[in-house]
Amino acid sequence: MSILCARDAGQSGYSEPQQAEAFALFQELGNPLTRYLLAMRVAPDRAQELVQDAFVELAQHLAAGRPKHNLRGWLFRVVNHLGLKEKRRAKSTRERIVPLSEEESALDWFADAAASPEGLLLLSERQRRLLGALSELSETERQCLHLRAEGLRYREIAAAAGLSTSGAAEALRRAVEALRKAVHE
Repeated sequence: MSILCARDAGQSGYSEPQQAEAFALFQELGNPLTRYLLAMRVAPDRAQELVQDAFVELAQHLAAGRPKHNLRGWLFRVVNHLGLKEKRRAKSTRERIVPLSEEESALDWFADAAASPEGLLLLSERQRRLLGALSELSETERQCLHLRAEGLRYREIAAAAGLSTSGAAEALRRAVEALRKAVHE
């Protein structure tokens, strides 16, 4: 299935190698980009639509012969922009923004099905503290943390978040320190 399934490659100006490159990036980054939007509290159905929009922009970017270096960082920057735009739109129309507490399911990977009741209680308390600490982070700190969790380098995080490299590093340092304190309280 092609990213540009609505158009024929020969008629649209998109070469088959460009489509193949966009599709390979979609296979690699579709889920991480969607998780990033979910972490920004974009509704799941809108997150998937925005990721598709980002890949349409990528196809146009490639077809225009623009630079191909660091397309991964470029895609996260585009998705970040689309996510911020979506949040502004949702706020202006007073749509419900997904609350941070609904991210609890993202923390299920902490759980060990064979844990004792005492262990599960301790885990639950740790998750509660971690979610509290996450909700206390600034939007920039949370954004940088999620981008780092997706494997982006400091330079890529800075570009996606619109920060300097040192600004991204400092936001990450503050976020990690806050989470460390919460987990070890």
